[in-house]
Amino acid sequence: MIVKNIVGISACNFFVYNEALYIFDEENKSIIYENKDTILTNKRLFYLLICENLLHINSNIFYDLTLKKEIIIDELINNEKDYIECVILDNKMYIKKFIENGEIIFYRKLKDKLEVLNHIGNPMIINASISIELIENIIQCINNKNITILWQQPFSNLTGEENNRVSSTILENNGKIYLSISSKGKSGLFVLDIDTGKELAFYENAYDFLVKDGNYIYSYKGEFCILKIDTITNELEEIPLKNVLLANGFDPNTDLRRSTVKGNKIYFTEFLYKPYSRLGVINLDTKEMLYTYNFQKGNGAIGSIQVSGNRIFVHTQDNTLHIFEKEETA
Repeated sequence: MIVKNIVGISACNFFVYNEALYIFDEENKSIIYENKDTILTNKRLFYLLICENLLHINSNIFYDLTLKKEIIIDELINNEKDYIECVILDNKMYIKKFIENGEIIFYRKLKDKLEVLNHIGNPMIINASISIELIENIIQCINNKNITILWQQPFSNLTGEENNRVSSTILENNGKIYLSISSKGKSGLFVLDIDTGKELAFYENAYDFLVKDGNYIYSYKGEFCILKIDTITNELEEIPLKNVLLANGFDPNTDLRRSTVKGNKIYFTEFLYKPYSRLGVINLDTKEMLYTYNFQKGNGAIGSIQVSGNRIFVHTQDNTLHIFEKEETA
């Protein structure tokens, strides 16, 4: 892998949408497109939270990245191509936005404010028919059309323990749900059938790193070992990386859980108390180190890594966004 250009820019926060970069300018409360054009300024803008093409500004105000304009909830309701329904789940009001292509966005209304739901503990949308929700040590599937519970699976049935902790994001691939659960009993990565909630497979000691890339789910076993799971066959491949890491000067304390996978390449950071942080890229097929980069001492720790198109985005502790433009070798 050849990196032909590296740029560092100041950024409190950022997101990538359709391979385009959007930066949050906290001081001016603005969103800047590709570090050039200011597309939005709103004094109430406080946090970047994107759900499909909608950027949540505050309360009932959104910014549509496709239409390139601010919209409010009333306009969402009156959009001829989309429509909204309000439902009640567990005494909380949820607003469902049905988009023309069949996708859904969930919002929860708290008094006069709206809150986008897209994280653990809230509904995770699967398709136009069902959504997945975590509540009180239970994972459940909800019919979006009539708001009925299709199935429930208590975590205690999976682990054999009453006290459990979901230690990963929740992913869906090929009709299966993937989540890591930690407990004093059975701990690891659980695979559930999306139609019934029944356990289909279990991978012991798979930690909270969980990434989807194509038909594969990647997790972390510890001891420099990545797990690659075929979501069609449930076949597991263990990919030990100790030799390539140590051969390239990475410390034994390297924590591969703070990583991402794209095109069967893992992009990771060295997690240790050195004067500088390091970025590494390994080909998981060949176990070859494709690229390493040493950050400056003042950059601090790496907060997040994203890969989109031919660019790698690495955000460091000093609010610098490092953009690596790469060429793939033949």
